Amino acid sequence: MLTQSNIERLKKSILISDLPKTFQDAVMVPATWFQYNFLWIDSLRIIQDSAEDWQKESAEMRHIYKNAWLNIAATGATDSFCGLFFDRNPSIVSSGLALVYWEGRMPKGTFRFFLSDIWADGVSRAPLNTRAWVVQERFLARRNLHFGSKSLFFECREMEACEAFPGGLPQPFRTLLVNRFKDISQSTNPKPSDRVASFLRSWQKIASAYMDCDLTYASDKMIALSGVADGFRNISNDVYVAGLFNNGFLTEQLLWRVVGKQVGGQPSTESSVYRAPSWS
Repeated sequence: MLTQSNIERLKKSILISDLPKTFQDAVMVPATWFQYNFLWIDSLRIIQDSAEDWQKESAEMRHIYKNAWLNIAATGATDSFCGLFFDRNPSIVSSGLALVYWEGRMPKGTFRFFLSDIWADGVSRAPLNTRAWVVQERFLARRNLHFGSKSLFFECREMEACEAFPGGLPQPFRTLLVNRFKDISQSTNPKPSDRVASFLRSWQKIASAYMDCDLTYASDKMIALSGVADGFRNISNDVYVAGLFNNGFLTEQLLWRVVGKQVGGQPSTESSVYRAPSWS
């Protein structure tokens, strides 16, 4: 971890053996798997005990993820010491075949079976994706390679895939995915006839996923989503107002309610730290 006390030493050299296990594994992936020689790790780039450096660099993180060739995600890890690779049962990542015969008019033949919630368990509900900052990282990156506890997963703007389905998830699987971030276009405007509805659905999809996640520091609420908001603002040429868009449907966005409870079972309460206007 980069701090004010070790920055000069780390400028000279960084021993891989001194890094947490997840970072050690991540160093090897670009070079050995893809022949890339560059890796960006936020805690080795941002001075962790400097509020000034954090403010400056966190505002630039959107550009890092947006322009990266690949985002390596330790999706199944609970901390930086778990590593990218887990001991696992290989049979879990492959689908099975069953020869089925039915009486009557039911179809007969060979059927493939697999865990229906493989993506939800391996990606959507995985430890890393409970962190609010990761929503922005995952959305902005062109490609995400998820190192799950049971399988590798991949997502880009064209497909989602895993070891069981390296050529892409079957269509029934894809329609069940709750948060298909890469399915949201950032390059073209919807047709005028459905522009408002389409834009609102896309933004609400991202905002909903974001609000389901946890923030270590409540003051990060707006900046942790600022990169995504900037992308939507560029698409719409609209005015962004602290989590909402003034695009003819501001009144609809002001309708909200608290669902469930906060982490720890406590009722939702107003933050003691100012984060945004009360209506955001």
